[in-house]
Amino acid sequence: DVNECAESQLKCTHGEECVNTQGSFRCLRTSKLNSTSVSSTTILPAFLGPSFQDSNQICPAGFRYNTQSRRCFDVNECEEGTHVCSREACINEPGGYRCVPKSSDARQCQAGLKSDHATDTCVDIDECAENTDPPCDSNQECMNTHGSFQCICQTGFQLDPLLHACVDINECQLNKHDCLPSQRCDNTIGSYQCIRFTSCGTGYTLNAQTGLCEDDDECALGTDNCRNLGPTWQCRNTLGSFRCERKHCDDKKVLLSNGECKAVECPTGYEASQQGQCIDINECQRNNPCRRNQRCLNTAGSYRCISYLNCGGGFELNEAGNQCVDIDECAKSTHDCGRGQLCINRVGGYICQCPSGHVLDEQKECVDVDECTRFAGQVCAINSKCVNNVGSYRCVCNDGFRQDPKGGNGCVDIDECAESTGLCQQNCVNIWGSYRCSCNPGFTLHHDNRSCQDVDECEQFKDRNLCVGICVNQAGSYTCQCPEGYRIGIDGRTCQDIDECLDGSVCRNPNEVCLNTRGSYRCNSITCPPNFIKDPEHKKYYLRENSIMCKKECKPHDSVCLLNNTKTITYQFISIPTVRNLPNPMVLTRIRAVTLGSGWAFKVHFEVMFGNEEHYFDFQQGRKLGALRLTRPVFGPKHFLVKIQMKVFTVRNFLSAKHWAYVDIDVSDYEF
Repeated sequence: DVNECAESQLKCTHGEECVNTQGSFRCLRTSKLNSTSVSSTTILPAFLGPSFQDSNQICPAGFRYNTQSRRCFDVNECEEGTHVCSREACINEPGGYRCVPKSSDARQCQAGLKSDHATDTCVDIDECAENTDPPCDSNQECMNTHGSFQCICQTGFQLDPLLHACVDINECQLNKHDCLPSQRCDNTIGSYQCIRFTSCGTGYTLNAQTGLCEDDDECALGTDNCRNLGPTWQCRNTLGSFRCERKHCDDKKVLLSNGECKAVECPTGYEASQQGQCIDINECQRNNPCRRNQRCLNTAGSYRCISYLNCGGGFELNEAGNQCVDIDECAKSTHDCGRGQLCINRVGGYICQCPSGHVLDEQKECVDVDECTRFAGQVCAINSKCVNNVGSYRCVCNDGFRQDPKGGNGCVDIDECAESTGLCQQNCVNIWGSYRCSCNPGFTLHHDNRSCQDVDECEQFKDRNLCVGICVNQAGSYTCQCPEGYRIGIDGRTCQDIDECLDGSVCRNPNEVCLNTRGSYRCNSITCPPNFIKDPEHKKYYLRENSIMCKKECKPHDSVCLLNNTKTITYQFISIPTVRNLPNPMVLTRIRAVTLGSGWAFKVHFEVMFGNEEHYFDFQQGRKLGALRLTRPVFGPKHFLVKIQMKVFTVRNFLSAKHWAYVDIDVSDYEF
């Protein structure tokens, strides 16, 4: 024990006396409270108090022994109500308590305690529960004490006084294990393991937990070979082995070839013996069933009662045994009527007859009369079929018919459409004995004969050109739509091009010419070359609407300009659709050359200079008029610029003038 008072490691407050105790110390002071001396004890935080070897040792005053931790812990007299403070506040202290006047101010409590405003006392702080960080190591358990806490080593650990930490106990070195002589001890952290080092014999398995050799139940594990002998054999476990034994059945049971035990079923008048055999029952010895004036005679499987009176056939003695009465063979089932026959009792005998709907055949047996075959077409009405029953028949209405509610065997038609909803997806039509589903226009009946599926007219009739533009299928119908730049026609199927050029605001540059194309438009900017000006009178020469003519205008004394034979340059703009089939050449434009100011030309020679490299066009030559023609199919979108030279000759075949024509051809994506 360390004497803290002598080493001055801890000091008591003024007016207190330090008293050393086993494993701790106490600070004593005296207060006048009912002439009772009250002591208090101060304990170091997290100090492991004195350890007692058993619970019989006595703890110091104010402490109580804890059997789990084997430590003395402080008694809180204030909480247990064992203090003598009446109108004063009780403050618990290690080993005792003290009484102080109550105050409205918050109480100042010592370390490890906190103020309780409700009771105006200092109460203990549970460091083990309230601390977010565990106050003890992982190998320790925290135990709260009054004003502090203790860290107790877990099972399998002990406190190292030098390290002040819990270290593993090596039970194997300290011989504190319970391993068997056939096992070795292996130490583990906080415990140990017993490992067997000798093997078990055949038929045994080592139990790793107990270290013992345990018998293998080959029968339960299914490792025996008794099943190879057949199903009538069974396995019986023995220590270290097993035996194959023939199965035994309980009394009055017999072993079958499949290995099952079956109770012996004996016929009437027999019973099973202990060996599983059927033996005759002697009814006369067991309980005489015969009446008075009768003698019992045992027979194999039965018995006979022989009367001392001789009654005739069909009669028997009455209960008293003194009179012969009629035997009801039908009630006693002693008759010999054939299968299906009815037994009718008579005095002294009985008769056998066939039930209704049956006749007696050649073998004197009752057979059923097939009314449906014998009276075909006579027993059941139309729209029904006859079904023969044993002794009778019944009429069953055909599908789609029901029994006439007015009675009789007649059948009336069922209106399935009126009585059942949901038979058909669209239209239900009742027919004789059934019904039929039909569909609205634009729909066709599905394979299930009830649902309707939409007819895709656009796909099914795509060769009929339902729409000139775009065909859009709809439920039960279709609509025709046009691509951008077109509007649908009055007929609802053709597409009409929108002439955007009619709106004069689309091309705003004064040098631009608006060309309406199929589905769109194009603003073509035309600027006449030097020494040429636009001719506002060009419409007089039968040119196309979408055209511009630049005529030559020379300055005075401009010899170069005056000697130039080119008189005009014409720009024409043409828009055509895609042409898939072209049996004959199609004229795109006609061109006529004139000599300005000198009347009509006598002869004109036309020549395509460029723009026909793919040989889509030819030029039909006339004396004064020429035509640019499309000679083969063309698919848009496509664009051509064809340049045509026109040479004008006089009557004497002198070159009078030249004219140039630029034909701008726009081919649309569509055929309309």
